[in-house]
Amino acid sequence: MFINSQSPTEHIRHYVVEHLPEIDITNAVVSGNDGARDPLTFVTLFCICIPMFPIYIIVVVIRRRVYRNLESGKFSKKSK
Repeated sequence: MFINSQSPTEHIRHYVVEHLPEIDITNAVVSGNDGARDPLTFVTLFCICIPMFPIYIIVVVIRRRVYRNLESGKFSKKSK
């Protein structure tokens, strides 16, 4: 899957020479993906990363409620 998602080597080599001329890549192995400029890449990363934050917030809120209930003494000593 990763190999199929790579851009052509010559395209990446040209991009590096154009944007980072101070780096000598004459005898270097160059590979990569230039898909970061594609709008679909942004949408995909958004759909993967953003749902994690609400889930994490829900876990933190439930954890606080559980600790608050345990510290308040609502439960018997045997259930702790």
